[in-house]
Parts: sequence; C-alpha cells; structure tokens
Amino acid sequence: MNPRRAFAGYAVDLAVFRVVVAALLLVSPEVHAAPGHADLPWLGQLGRAGVCLGAALGLLGVRARAGFALAAICGVWLLGLPHAAGVGLHNHHLVWFAALLALSPCADALAWGRWRARPAPSAIYGAPLWAAWLLLAAIYAWPGAWKLALSGADWLSGDVLRSHLRWKLAQSWTFTPLFAVEQTPALLTVGAIASVAFELSAPLLIVTGRGRVLFAVAALIFHGLTAALLDVRFGSLWPCLAVLLPWHRWLGPAPAPRAAPDSPPWPRTALTAALVLAVWIAGARGETRGWPLACYPTFAEPARATMPTLLVVVDGRDVPLQRYAEPSPQLWAEVWRLIGIGGPVDPAALEAFWRRHHPRPAGAVQFYRAEMSVAPDQSQRPPRRIRLLHSARF
Repeated sequence: MNPRRAFAGYAVDLAVFRVVVAALLLVSPEVHAAPGHADLPWLGQLGRAGVCLGAALGLLGVRARAGFALAAICGVWLLGLPHAAGVGLHNHHLVWFAALLALSPCADALAWGRWRARPAPSAIYGAPLWAAWLLLAAIYAWPGAWKLALSGADWLSGDVLRSHLRWKLAQSWTFTPLFAVEQTPALLTVGAIASVAFELSAPLLIVTGRGRVLFAVAALIFHGLTAALLDVRFGSLWPCLAVLLPWHRWLGPAPAPRAAPDSPPWPRTALTAALVLAVWIAGARGETRGWPLACYPTFAEPARATMPTLLVVVDGRDVPLQRYAEPSPQLWAEVWRLIGIGGPVDPAALEAFWRRHHPRPAGAVQFYRAEMSVAPDQSQRPPRRIRLLHSARF
C-alpha cells in the first residue's frame, strides 16, 4: 500500500475544522473572560485582541496560517491566566488545534477567494487531519485509562461516579439534573462501564472513516449526558468533533480538482508530530493541572464525602456561599484559594471578596474555612466550621 495514498485527506475536511476552531476562539466565553485574571487589565485585553485577530484571519482563510500562529501564541498566555489564578479550566485543545492549523494548509478550501476550490486528496491535508484525530483520542482515552488504573472495579461499579455526581451537584446549587441517577445503582454501574468503554474506544475508532463517525455520535451523546446529569459541559470541545466527519461527501459537487503536493514539508511534519507526542505524554503522566499541556479530567479517584468551602458569619449568623454568589468553576477556584488551599490565606482578598458580593454595610464579619456535606439528604445542614481565617467589620 502506498503510504501517501493511505494518509491522503481532503482539503475541505481540514477547512471545516479551520472554520470551527476559528469560530470557537472568537466566541468562547473562556477567551473573553480570561483578561479578568490579568494583573494589568490592558495586557489581558491585548492578548484577547491577538487571539481574536488571528481567529478572524483563520475564519476567512486570509493568511490563515499566520493568523492561527498568532492565536496560538497569544492563547498560551491569555488562556493560561485563569490557570495561574487557580481556575482549572480545560481549554488546552483550543491552543493545540490553533497550533496544528498554523502548521497546515488549512485555507486551500472554503476560504476568501477560494470558496469552491477543491484540491485533490493529498497527504498534506491528511497529516494534519490525522494529528487532530490523535489529539482528540488522547483527550478522551487517557481519562478512561486512569479510571481503570487508579480505581478499577470501584469505578466500574459506579461508586466513584456517585461520589463525583454528589460533588458536582453540591458545587452547582442552581442546577437540577435531568434525573437523580445516583439513586439508581444499576444505572450508575451501566453509566460507569459505558463511560470507560467509550473513552478507551477513541484510539480504536479513529482509524477508520465509519469508526470516526460512530465515535463522533457517541461523544455527542456522552457530552449531552454529562451536561444533563453533572453540569459538565465542555462547550469549546464538542464542536471540534466536526473534524471526525467526512465533509467532502456532503458539500456538493466539486469543480475539477487541482493538483496538490504529495507530502507536507518535513519541518511542519516534525512539529506536528512533536505536538501530538507531547499531548500523549501529558496524558500518560496523568497531570490534570498543567498548562499548556495536561491530561483532561479523569475523575479517577473517589471524591470525599465533604467539600471544603468558605463560611461567612455576620453578627453571629451563618451566611453560606449559596446565599450571595452564583456557582461557577471560577467561583470555586477563588473560594478554595481564599480558604488557603494551595497557598496562604490573604485577609485583604477575603475582604475584597465580601465587598464584591455583599457591598452594603454588614457589621462584624468572620470568615471560616468550613466543610459541607455533599450527601443529598444533608444538603440543608449548615457547613461545619473548621478554622477561623479572618475577622473584620464593614
């Protein structure tokens, strides 16, 4: 078999992926919220402008490679700001895919002035498509592997999944799950086994066209269920599954194809391979907090029966977090940082947090590190005070 023919891909498939990634960089809330974590706001705004400018060029297909290079470079810094502030968002794929597109001829179709261009299938399009498929496989497969490695039978039984369901519901007090799956042990077991089987199937299914379509459908179902049951959405990831689909079959009759080189330049191939290898190594290490390389969330080990939180006491009355703040990953990252997880307690930051969420005068205020039960039947119980962090008067 001719290797070049075996790895040939279609320019229009790569172009659809380009459009999806560019659109995500332009509209993703993660990109637009990131400047708020910069010490100098104008620097954050400048980084966001660089990402958006590069994404706009990529969307149009005008100097697309340079645009995605700019978006990737600015994205490493901009999207790294929340991570430096302790907000563990997993949007690494936006940087990876931007870098991949910067190394590929992604604007040979569906681009400004080349809308109906349809170059002949070639390895110069197949190589970046395969790289994108392998990156997606790493995103899904390593969490499944770590579930088996660290918890094994406990995960497959549904016990570990139940503990994470409880944590997620405790963190999202305004969220109502589609149904209370944690109260049905049989469903938990089926869901746990199905999730591991789905994640581990990624490297196997991406090697064939039908397998990729099947995996894309399964992934959409998976993300729909995690959103409906755990409030875990990954809104900037699931649209990228579009790269798994054979768009060249559906975009209408193409003009006579023009010739394309048989293989990509070796420096781009080497850099693309290095990117894929680095992501797979990060997944093998199981480090979920790294930036810009990390393993995606594994949920591999059981979550504790209680969760650390901030408890505010005003003139002797408990004011739980739920009474004055909207739940979000950013909120919980800030709360855990305020109560001393991962660093020292900063009294000035505690006072600033209170003023931001409760600006009116309140009298004597005490801030406690507390533990709240995540068991559904104890959700109305007040958090248990653990340690006084700071006292102030407002």
